[in-house]
Amino acid sequence: MHPLPRSLDPIRGESVGSYLRRLSYRLGISPLYLANITGLQNTARQPHRMGRHALMELDEDTITAFGQATRLTRSEVASLTLASWKYSYPPTLRSFPGPAQPVRQDSWLLVTPRFCPQCLAGNGTDIGMLYGGPWKKEWHLPILFSCIEHGVFLSHECPHCGQPARDSAALMPRPNDHTLHPTQCRWTVETPGVRKRMSRACGYRLDGRTATSDELKPTAPLFALQREIIDSLTRKTPHHDAAAFFTDLRLVVAALTASWPGSSHLVELDYRDRVDAYVSGQTDFRRTGGGGIRRYKVVDALPRDAAAGAALCRRHVDSLPPKICTTAWPPSFVKDSETRPGAHPGTHSFHDTRKPALLNSGPPLNHLHARSG
Repeated sequence: MHPLPRSLDPIRGESVGSYLRRLSYRLGISPLYLANITGLQNTARQPHRMGRHALMELDEDTITAFGQATRLTRSEVASLTLASWKYSYPPTLRSFPGPAQPVRQDSWLLVTPRFCPQCLAGNGTDIGMLYGGPWKKEWHLPILFSCIEHGVFLSHECPHCGQPARDSAALMPRPNDHTLHPTQCRWTVETPGVRKRMSRACGYRLDGRTATSDELKPTAPLFALQREIIDSLTRKTPHHDAAAFFTDLRLVVAALTASWPGSSHLVELDYRDRVDAYVSGQTDFRRTGGGGIRRYKVVDALPRDAAAGAALCRRHVDSLPPKICTTAWPPSFVKDSETRPGAHPGTHSFHDTRKPALLNSGPPLNHLHARSG
């Protein structure tokens, strides 16, 4: 693999999608073409689309090829992916592709990240002024709902076009577009009577927007929870303890969502409307064996709206009132705290997390679905 004529140093915490945006803009080529010529993209399988495979983990040959082309070290290339969290954050390992198997979608991973506008504005250096700040890989995790540095909730949509309405399976929209700045909105603006191939991107600059005085801001307890979540993602917390912590978070979200609106009193008043809007819209259609379709409500997913997601997060499932747990799950699913060592719930609907081997080898949770009609 021949080195590119120019390259960029990765920024700490930057994702692979962010690096492709910044470097392609510097080279005057599209992110998709850059991925192709550096060995990052499988052109035979996805010639005009960038999936999230590169975000998860790169094999040794791809790391070598991409590193040679961009003049990055192997550790710098690997740091652009989510691989470092695969044992501490179970949804990451759950979403890794297996042999001849595509990446599976886990609702606790966001392919389309949230963002902090002030972080995207850069740090004031020459490079930051030219190409903006990084799209951080932690923004792909829905449990990261705020920017502690700037004291705001992360944004989940473009303020101009309102996209995306939901998560996407593509790493970035319009990967063939070489005209967009790394911080510009890449979502396509639909124009009546205009063919898709002739459509244009929104192009709104997402960097630098400051929060207004009347905008909802995270409270001190939410910031404390966010710091605990960040610490659990780092090497400061053993993998087993971190996985158990995130298992508890997911169970709490499932309990609050499944029992809503009965659990609304546990959510602060300022956040209730956002949570209510999210829960009422959570529907998943599944085909039955007889060719029919049943409607289910997904109860263990976090919303794209960071404020609503923050309101649903609690530190421990044991902090929930027993009535909420029995409303959310059948009695056989609720284990007495004395028989749940380490507050790791083991139920028929989840992998048994009482066994450390299972907890460390994969996801402690399956998706929960509550029948709604």
